[in-house]
Parts: sequence; structure tokens; C-alpha cells
Amino acid sequence: MMRIVICLLAFCGLLQSHDPSLHRTKSLTGQIVSSTDSGMELKTRTGTVHVKYSGKTKFELNKKAADRGQVHVGDWAGAVGNEQHNGEFQATEIILGLPSPGTGAKKQ
Repeated sequence: MMRIVICLLAFCGLLQSHDPSLHRTKSLTGQIVSSTDSGMELKTRTGTVHVKYSGKTKFELNKKAADRGQVHVGDWAGAVGNEQHNGEFQATEIILGLPSPGTGAKKQ
């Protein structure tokens, strides 16, 4: 019984020392204001964010696989990924064709 209590106490200590800031996954939505082969600028409610792509970044349009060539300035998009220490955003997924605020309908 004493071993179980010691193990539980040790496990609780590990949980308390877990740093949630290590998990920096977040999402952004906004209007695409510029686009290159390596990324895009996304104008969000709080400002413009540089979103970088990698070879592993997945693109989606209307719930189907897409590619970088379907990223167009003026369209609305979402990005899922990690905020880097330098302020850039490394995307793991880009969701294209989001409706602009106030329209309620997806762009075809």
C-alpha cells in the first residue's frame, strides 16, 4: 500500500511540473493580404501575421486536399500551427475558402 501512495505522489509531482506553454498549437483566421511559395500574410483581428509553410503543411479547400497554388490574395483562410519565438507562425494546416465575416457563405 505504501508503494502505491509513493507512486501516486511521484506522478502528481510530474503533472504539476508539466509546462503547458510547451504546447503552442493555435489557430488563426483572417484575410490573405500577400502570398509567396514559402508563406502568406494573414490579416487577423489583432494584426497581420506572417504564416510560414513547410513541406509538411497540408492545404484544404472545401474539405478536400488543395495545394499552395490555391492561396489567393483577398480570400479568407485559417491556419493551424505553432507560434515561433520570433513572432512568425509555422503552419501545419491551411484551410482555404472560409467565408468573410458577414457573408456566412463559403466561397466556391
